Amino acid sequence: MIKKSEILPIGTIIELGNENHLYMIISRSMLVNYKEKQYYFDYGICMYPEGVFENNIAYINQEDIEKIIFKPEKFKGEDDFVQKVFEAQIIYEDKKMPEDVYKNMLEEFAKKVGKNG
Repeated sequence: MIKKSEILPIGTIIELGNENHLYMIISRSMLVNYKEKQYYFDYGICMYPEGVFENNIAYINQEDIEKIIFKPEKFKGEDDFVQKVFEAQIIYEDKKMPEDVYKNMLEEFAKKVGKNG
């Protein structure tokens, strides 16, 4: 599992749990509308190497990442952005998705990519 104090850059390739697939981080620190409620997530990911198709984006939090496969170098301004992400995590802590709702959302994602992947 990844340290909570680390914010991974866009383009990082990761593994989740015991899945047999890789994912790429494509967005960070966002509020997502799901079933008429708004939730905060640390990352938006897509399957790798497939990329995004038909909105096959899943949303995860830092604690869902099992292993980092590839991590790109920092870009200019990364440290400033990371500080803003840490601030957002504190502000939106109460908007984290409940575990049961999160499980349903991930199951919907798995079904969607299973049809297309």
